[in-house]
Amino acid sequence: MASLAQRRKAVRGAFTLVELLVVIAIIGVLVALLLPAVQQAREAARRMSCSNNLKQLGLAIHNHESTYKYVPTYRIQFTAAEYPTSPANPYFALTGDAQSPIGVLGQLLPYLEQGNISDMIDMRRSLIDPVNLPLPFPGGLNDPGVLAPVSVFVCPSTPETPSDYGPYFGEMGLFPPDTSFILPRTDYIPLRGVHSSLAVCVGMPNATTDNAMLGTNNPIQKRTVKFAEVTDGLTNTIC
Repeated sequence: MASLAQRRKAVRGAFTLVELLVVIAIIGVLVALLLPAVQQAREAARRMSCSNNLKQLGLAIHNHESTYKYVPTYRIQFTAAEYPTSPANPYFALTGDAQSPIGVLGQLLPYLEQGNISDMIDMRRSLIDPVNLPLPFPGGLNDPGVLAPVSVFVCPSTPETPSDYGPYFGEMGLFPPDTSFILPRTDYIPLRGVHSSLAVCVGMPNATTDNAMLGTNNPIQKRTVKFAEVTDGLTNTIC
């Protein structure tokens, strides 16, 4: 017959509940110590990615200026006389936005290795034009590929919230209520100047200024900025 010690040894073939709880507690402590470090590493990687986006945009600005000897202002507005008439844009007179072409970031697409998207856009026309937008925009004629997101325009630390312009077009009377129309989003925007709400905070008049690098107070006549006009110097200027 087996001895009492041998029987006891045979019974202890598994962890006790106390031992299991101790192991779980140790693992929990290790996870609690490591998780902040992992999150910090991830956020550091996101910051590097965001910095790289800004660097790419800065290089694109310089390459655009090198090609055309200017960079576009934050907004350009076409006149009816210069707008193409064939095919006509039925929405041109609805709003000032329907008289403006794609913005600065869109005009930088060829210098961000996104020529496949920029080639689909007629820069002589506004963005709100059937030629430049696909369906379900009313009468949209363009390829849906024009709505492809551009990763360099999106900060990796922001939530992936789509930009739904359906309500905006609904206010213009183009879309029925509750119609969704997703356009590529961006977390970066050209500086126009100081917004009125911020101007008031520093004792300035309650008015939005146009004195930033890409600002303009006349989007019809003043559509470009030359580097020579940046009197503070490019190294001291955020665009």
